[in-house]
Amino acid sequence: MLRFEKVVFSYPDGTVAIDNVSFELSEGEFVFIIGPNGSGKTTILKLLLAKYFPQKGEIIFDGKKIKELKGWERQLLRQKIGVVFQGRNLIPELNIEENLSLRLELAGMDKKERERRLTEIVDRFNLKDKLKYFPSQLSSGEKRRIALARALSLEPLMVFADEPTANLDPLASLEIMTELVRINKEGTLVVVTTHNKELVDKFRYRVLSLERGKLVKDIQEGKYVLT
Repeated sequence: MLRFEKVVFSYPDGTVAIDNVSFELSEGEFVFIIGPNGSGKTTILKLLLAKYFPQKGEIIFDGKKIKELKGWERQLLRQKIGVVFQGRNLIPELNIEENLSLRLELAGMDKKERERRLTEIVDRFNLKDKLKYFPSQLSSGEKRRIALARALSLEPLMVFADEPTANLDPLASLEIMTELVRINKEGTLVVVTTHNKELVDKFRYRVLSLERGKLVKDIQEGKYVLT
C-alpha cells in the first residue's frame, strides 16, 4: 500500500532529513516508527501527504506515485490518510461536533451523509456528552481521542498517529493504543511514531528505526530484518 523507494529529501538549509530510505508497508500492518528528534519521522509524514517532494526516489501510495499527482488528486490522497497530531488537529474556536462535521463537509459530503457518518463516529467513540464542548474544556486524553475520531471520520486506508500517547497518563495512553489496535484489526494500516520504548516493547509490532534520516533497523516479531 505504501512504498518508499530510495527516497532522499533535504531542507533548503542543506539539512538532509531523509537519506536514501526504502521500506514497504502493507494493508493491515501496524508499524511503529521510532527515533530521536530530528531523525526524520515527521518529514516522512509530510512527504506522504505531498507537503514536500523528494529530490530523489519515489513514494508510492495506493498504487500511485505521489509526485505525479495533480492538485485535486493530492486532496483525494489526503482523505485516504487519517492523521493524529497529539490533539492539534482540533480547531479551538469550534466545538467538538463542529470539528467532526467540518472534515466531512470539506470532503464534499452532502448533509445526509455527513449526519450518518457523524452518528457512527459519535457512537463508536462514545462522544455524545462531549459534542458541545470546546477543545479547551477537555483533558489531553479526551482531545487525543477526539482527534483520532476526526481522523477516522472519512474511513481512511491508513492512520498516521504522531506521538499519540505523549504526555498522557498510563490509562489514557492505553485507551488510545487500544483504539488504534482495534482500527488495525479492522484492516486499516496504522503507523505510530513514538519515543516510548515501553509502548513499543508492550505491543510488539513491526518497528522502523530512524537515525539522522537513515533507516537503520527494520524489526519484525523481535527479529532484525535490516541492519
